[in-house]
Amino acid sequence: MKFISTILFTACFLLQASTMKAQWETQPEFPGGPEAMVSFIDSVRRYPQEAVAKKIEGRVITNFVVEKDGSISDITIARGVDSLLDNEAKRIFEAMPKWKPGTQNGEIVRVRLTLPIPFRLGENGEPLSYKEALDKASSEWKRRIKP
Repeated sequence: MKFISTILFTACFLLQASTMKAQWETQPEFPGGPEAMVSFIDSVRRYPQEAVAKKIEGRVITNFVVEKDGSISDITIARGVDSLLDNEAKRIFEAMPKWKPGTQNGEIVRVRLTLPIPFRLGENGEPLSYKEALDKASSEWKRRIKP
């Protein structure tokens, strides 16, 4: 399951057409890799209590730029769920440490990425961690593709 979550997580990075390079040789990387990013998001994410009370859940699709110095900028919500969850997703990216930037032809380049942040509630109505939400999405995805 851990492997599936990592594959799903990595597959969620999508290049957006923009003024940045259209391709890169080396993809930007969160310090420590995808598993470290999952741990980071779990440590800083706070599911808004009002959203829990209203049973609001869903997947916030975020866009952001990894700058040449590794900093995160231009954080936008490509597809929101509710302002409570959208604001929390944006806050997570604002708290991120610098990434290892992407490169193209040996040159450091700006890269725009897309990353979904799932907000899911468990059967008891309690918020699932980011990792648990990814695992749940992964198992649902596997069920859909199997006949």
